[in-house]
Amino acid sequence: MKDVFSFENFRIESLHKLLYFRTIGVIKFQKKNNWNASQAPVKTCSPRNRPPLPQQPSTGYACFTDGAWDPISRNSGQGWVFHDPNGVSVEHRSSNRSHVASPLVAEALAVKAALLDAVAYGFFRLNIFSDSKSLVNLLNSSSSTIELHSLLFDIRVLSCRFEVISFGFIPRLNNVKADSLAKSALFSLVNPPRGE
Repeated sequence: MKDVFSFENFRIESLHKLLYFRTIGVIKFQKKNNWNASQAPVKTCSPRNRPPLPQQPSTGYACFTDGAWDPISRNSGQGWVFHDPNGVSVEHRSSNRSHVASPLVAEALAVKAALLDAVAYGFFRLNIFSDSKSLVNLLNSSSSTIELHSLLFDIRVLSCRFEVISFGFIPRLNNVKADSLAKSALFSLVNPPRGE
């Protein structure tokens, strides 16, 4: 009986050693792969690592965005207009949202929606123009605010899909079409069409 017990202990001990050395081998292999991967140059796309972009690419689309907001209902409308490299209006869209915290959030929602459309249309060289200096400043820096944190993150991630992208300020008087689309979208949410 003692011999059987010794033999079983020997087998268990041998299995433990085998598993131990296999585990050590796997860990060393994983560490080596992790080390090799960490040595390879990694292409990242973040505002801090991105080289400065030209304010206006010589070829590319321009997109004019605007957000409208109603402080009482907290509804918003967004409008955006795409122009081809020759300055011809090629597409315009609008959307609306309820439960929007501020006019700045409405502006950011317009930029995000425009970027999603630009990706869908294949406009990968893009200048985004907004009449919100605060938003443009945030987009051109790595700064954020509590109310815009997730929206700015989404916009920055979407921006990585473009070959060239820039964010610029445009005076409100030069952004009439996007402003009109945003206000119409807001109006349709505040005053929905009535059935006959």
